[in-house]
Amino acid sequence: MPPLQPLIRRQDSDTRGRHLAAAVQISKGELVFCERPMISLQSTGNVFSGALTCHYCGTFIGTPEQALTIATDPMQLPKIATSEDQQEIGDHSIVPCQDKCGAVYCSTECQMDDFEFGGHKELCTGLIEEENHPLVAFKRHAIESNEIFLLIAQWIARIHNQKVPYHDDENQNTHPYTDFMMTPWWDVVSIKSPFEKSASSDTEIEELVESCKRLCKESHAFLQQAWSEHKDSKWLTPLGMARLIGSLEQNCVGVRRKHALRMNILEDEDFRQRHHEQLLICLESAGMTGDGCGDECCDDDEEEGEEAVEAEEDEQPENDEEPTSKPASAEISNEEAREGVEEDGEEDVEYSVEELAEFFSNFPSPLKTGADDEWDDIITPMDGTAHYSTLTKMNHDCTPNIVVLYKTRGWGRNHPLVAYCVALKDIAPGEELTISYIKTDQSYNERQSALSNYGFLCECNKCKDELKNPKASESDEKNALEQEEENLFGSDSESENPEAKNDDVNDLFGSDDEDDKDENDGNAREAEGEDAENDVDGETKLQNALERFEEDFNKSTTASIPLKYFAPASTHVIKICSSVLNEMAIYDKSNTDDSILRIREYLSKCLAAVRGRHFVHCLRMGTNLESFLYQELQSKGSWPAMWYRHAYWFACISAAIGYAHECSFLIAMQYLDKAMIMGQERQSPILEGLISYVEHFAHQMAAAPCPPCTEATVINIQEHEERLRSVGLSNPIQFPATVARTKNFGDFVESLGSQSKPVVIRRFANDWEAVSKWRDLRDLARDHGHRLVPIEVGSMDTGMKEELVSFRTFVTSYLAPSTQSVCTSLKQATDPTSSIAYLAQHPLLDQIPSLYQDVPHQPYGLKPTNVNVWMGTGGTRTPLHFDSYDNVFCQLVGAKYVRLYDKSETSNLYVSKESKYGLQGNMSAVNCEMEDFEKHPKAKKAKYTEVLLLPGDAIFIPARCWHYVRSLSTSISVNYWF
Repeated sequence: MPPLQPLIRRQDSDTRGRHLAAAVQISKGELVFCERPMISLQSTGNVFSGALTCHYCGTFIGTPEQALTIATDPMQLPKIATSEDQQEIGDHSIVPCQDKCGAVYCSTECQMDDFEFGGHKELCTGLIEEENHPLVAFKRHAIESNEIFLLIAQWIARIHNQKVPYHDDENQNTHPYTDFMMTPWWDVVSIKSPFEKSASSDTEIEELVESCKRLCKESHAFLQQAWSEHKDSKWLTPLGMARLIGSLEQNCVGVRRKHALRMNILEDEDFRQRHHEQLLICLESAGMTGDGCGDECCDDDEEEGEEAVEAEEDEQPENDEEPTSKPASAEISNEEAREGVEEDGEEDVEYSVEELAEFFSNFPSPLKTGADDEWDDIITPMDGTAHYSTLTKMNHDCTPNIVVLYKTRGWGRNHPLVAYCVALKDIAPGEELTISYIKTDQSYNERQSALSNYGFLCECNKCKDELKNPKASESDEKNALEQEEENLFGSDSESENPEAKNDDVNDLFGSDDEDDKDENDGNAREAEGEDAENDVDGETKLQNALERFEEDFNKSTTASIPLKYFAPASTHVIKICSSVLNEMAIYDKSNTDDSILRIREYLSKCLAAVRGRHFVHCLRMGTNLESFLYQELQSKGSWPAMWYRHAYWFACISAAIGYAHECSFLIAMQYLDKAMIMGQERQSPILEGLISYVEHFAHQMAAAPCPPCTEATVINIQEHEERLRSVGLSNPIQFPATVARTKNFGDFVESLGSQSKPVVIRRFANDWEAVSKWRDLRDLARDHGHRLVPIEVGSMDTGMKEELVSFRTFVTSYLAPSTQSVCTSLKQATDPTSSIAYLAQHPLLDQIPSLYQDVPHQPYGLKPTNVNVWMGTGGTRTPLHFDSYDNVFCQLVGAKYVRLYDKSETSNLYVSKESKYGLQGNMSAVNCEMEDFEKHPKAKKAKYTEVLLLPGDAIFIPARCWHYVRSLSTSISVNYWF
């Protein structure tokens, strides 16, 4: 399963500077890349409106109840943010800063990463009591003067933590943190444009320059006192800070992300009933109740909002997104909703739950990505500023081919703040990727004026054409917005997306009742709908609206799964599901379990959803079926028939398809991992495209700006061989295994077919990347921490419990603590209090194919049928057993002790077919290194050989040769069965 090739490449040129170009053909509506910000800052005060987000990854956190509480009573925020009663409750966790400064996180991992590498340790004021402490003074100064200094401080802290060097020459700044144009702030603000409507005088510019210099000097003075350990850093100087601010002025992006609470309000009737009064307060604050806010008032608010946006255009690029008009019933009128008004004119707010449901049914779809709407007035979105390493390499064009979107599909760590870059049109290989920094529905002069702060004169084709023929440009100006709408949203008359099956599936941002259908058909449907809806209650109207939202979302081609990946995957899973249903029909005849009926019902609905490309139902039914089948496994101990595994696999694939369609790639990848780990179809080549597509973007979503806070480097074990032999081994090696003396590993591998005895091959894997690279477990956790892996917690002595955890959790909770010890003795390995965990006999390289870059798939011409990874803490023990395949076992990291018995010793090894030892007759009851010879007397005369394997060593173990393995340190091995 080869990784998906990048769709973009970075290029440099004298005329276009640092920029991005298409590496392959890109289709309209296709997701090109997604990216987490390098640095980001939520606007001060935004959180007090209910937009509670993780201080590190930017996801919405807390419960819907907490978000609504803050929105209606901001004074509750400090209590919620610093409460010691907070617990990690999955997607709704709130983890406060360890020093209770007020910062909150979605998880302990985000809290630790931000504190260690993200700059929070340097900026936290939780333990500071002095009001005039320089760090407190700096923050106060930033809030009073310019919040950009808070973002700069975060940036400098991260630069220091990553030890990024300072270069005066911008061409030498190649680190992702500093690979930008860094014109000093005062030079940026002094740029003059002949197109500015009210150009500043030279005196005004000089005053502005001096003001910028003064602010940098004042901020520097505070930070230098607070960060005395960095006082010699060139980044922490007025000029260094000014260069960073200049980069932000010309590159940073304004962020507005719609609140996850919207879906809870719409979908959860019980939530609306329990929080009825709070919702009314939100509506009242938005001016949507009573006579207090009429249409004119709302229009004024819209104009004021537009002016605010325009005022910010000079400071940061914006997405050219189409604003959404208010629905017809964007207010609750006196006649329809209000039950009474006090005689003194004050409202007696008594709107029923039913009326609120009807009110919300008229709102635009919360699944639609686009411009502001009424939801932003009721539930405050996340507002802030972000700087991206890749996104900001895109140059401006007044007719861009890329749009930047912020999607909100849920709560918690699987939904971090991510910018999705989507193609607005077909893009040819080599063509430059561009976005618009400004609103493009303006005249030539207005656009050039708006671009003046960026220090360039736009010479795109649109500007050139308008410059040549200004009269024609002026006459066409009123149609500019309509043309931009067509570019952005698609049109009914053309189907530019070759993957669209229907003519009505061409709207980049999901279907809209007013835009996607033929106007006459739409009007007729609307009239029929109005007549029908007059006879139903508010809840029914809302449910009908939700169904319309889902229908529109299912038809959306914006960043949806490309047909070349979806089509073969859906065909395959439909075939598998149909087969499972047939197997169930046979099984049903001899089984009266009621759970079978529920499984059949879920399967049938999943099958219909995949067939009908109903992605919302794929997600919903798939997750329900997966959860139910997993509960069956937990309650019964095992699935009673093989088709259960097939059904579980199908459920996971179905859910993954639904999540991938909405661009929730981290969750989609988790379901694909579950399918590969617990399902039956582990390596179906038909699914390679879908899995590669999901992992490509899941990896981008998981790519945090800082490394994980995990000290997990395995020591160079060869330097401690003496200690391994004296402490790690229970006894000195007495019966050493045969060691091959050949240096030609290719010839040796070729001769294995005739080899019947175990042979040790020293330095077999010495040159493999993994031998040195995988010692740093932090890098593995950074690159693959979002993937799920199956581990066994415990030991063969105390009992093992199987768990499915993220790779990051495996490294942080188990492997990292294990690396603190040079070696693990047999006593420690059998101690019930020892923390032992093992990823054992797992095809990790097939699950994560990119790891094959570090480990060869066919070393020296060996052609394996299976490749497994063994990764664990010190003290793992694999019971004495044999395999039915020839085996080349390679030690990559750490050390292991291996004991081997010839198959002729089988009669002395007490083979058992009890479930405790395995049902295949390949497990021995003898507890190696801790033998009970009274219980197993014949084992005392069984002859064996043994070996200590160090990194790079390998051992050939022939089929049916008994072997026992114990890790003497944190260890990683790979074995090839052939």
